[in-house]
Amino acid sequence: MAELLKEGAEFLAEVRDDHNSRQVTYSRGVFSVVVQAALGRKLLRLGDEFGTVRMEWTGRDYIIRAVDLVLNSVVTLPLKGDLISDSVDGETYKVLAPGDEPVWQPHDNHGVSLRVHTKLVT
Repeated sequence: MAELLKEGAEFLAEVRDDHNSRQVTYSRGVFSVVVQAALGRKLLRLGDEFGTVRMEWTGRDYIIRAVDLVLNSVVTLPLKGDLISDSVDGETYKVLAPGDEPVWQPHDNHGVSLRVHTKLVT
């Protein structure tokens, strides 16, 4: 059953890339790759050392297939400080997340796609 659900997640990622995505260039240092990415936002629940909780929207999320994120011939995971150049709006976004939140998370239960949190830098 788990394999069937993973195949479903792969099918949905393919449909998303075909009908609801744009080309972006994902870069880390001198290495880059052009990938298809869908846009998203996520409401994060952030707490501090005093127990105060606030809700904050991510600047922009990019949803990318994990197998497409290949830098220097190696499939990799997003790192804080990587850059995403958006071909549609011409802007560059830095891979960042508010507070101590991770900069990426699985977009589905099988790790087929990654949700990468970013902030506008240019």
